[in-house]
Amino acid sequence: MPTTPRIGYEYIPVDDLQGYVGVNEGYDVNDALVQPTVKDHTLATPPGSPAEGDTYIVAASPTGAWTGHATHLTEWIGGAWKFYTPAEGWHAYDQLANQWLIFDGAAWQVFAVGSAVNLDMTGIAPTTGTLPTGFGTFRYTLGGNVTLYVNNGTTILALVLGAPG
Repeated sequence: MPTTPRIGYEYIPVDDLQGYVGVNEGYDVNDALVQPTVKDHTLATPPGSPAEGDTYIVAASPTGAWTGHATHLTEWIGGAWKFYTPAEGWHAYDQLANQWLIFDGAAWQVFAVGSAVNLDMTGIAPTTGTLPTGFGTFRYTLGGNVTLYVNNGTTILALVLGAPG
């Protein structure tokens, strides 16, 4: 039985009623967008000989079949490019660059591993403390216990932090 190229959904067999068409097209969309990986996010011109299921993020100032589709995620499926307009928060993995990308609503941004996350802690009393040598300090808020994982470059330390007393 034929399957989609990436995730392996089994296509519904062809019948006289053609009810399979809408379902199989839905499988193609899911195959492109569920846990998306792209070949590259820096190309503005389509590659010459794409393989079935090849997926890209279209770079700025696209040409050829990609004209007018900057920032879109595109997949070569059924002998044609199919385009998907990203929404804020979409993410994809770029195989060539070995990078995670996140769409911020206007452009794809490289997600830096280990980047800081800023939390709004307005009106919440934090607890601070000192970790073992080489691990620095911590600051947390909680309504129960929290497990904190820290890494000094060679060791990962897991601490269970209880409610402030």
